[in-house]
Amino acid sequence: MTDRLGDDGAQTVGSLPDPTARIVSGLLRSRAEPIVHPLTENGDVVFGVPLTPSRITLADIEAMPMANSYSFGDFVGEYLVRKHFRFFEPLVLRNDYAKLVKAHQHLHFGVWFDAGAFRMQCHISALHDIFNRDLRRMLRHESV
Repeated sequence: MTDRLGDDGAQTVGSLPDPTARIVSGLLRSRAEPIVHPLTENGDVVFGVPLTPSRITLADIEAMPMANSYSFGDFVGEYLVRKHFRFFEPLVLRNDYAKLVKAHQHLHFGVWFDAGAFRMQCHISALHDIFNRDLRRMLRHESV
């Protein structure tokens, strides 16, 4: 018999399964196309990606330690905008685009979840920054 002084049966820190890598991989590899909602009058862009094709559940996301972090939201948000550029093009082509970009400054992607979708929000100035960085790279003949 092993003497286990002070062992209360609690798991050690870091011993719980962390679904972060599987969730991020699922979101990045998903073939689901985003649903881009109409732009708000303040220039906020709201879009969602269905969870079902990526085999991610709401319970998976709730178990992910980084679910509410800026780093997670900013990485996945920018990746999805870059991957699905064509869905965001109509927003950039609006007549009031320049006015909306100048009205506010994007800081971080907002992230929330519901039973069927991974939803994000950013300001249109985020699209402006992402698209202009890519354009500069293309003009310098660098890969995007």
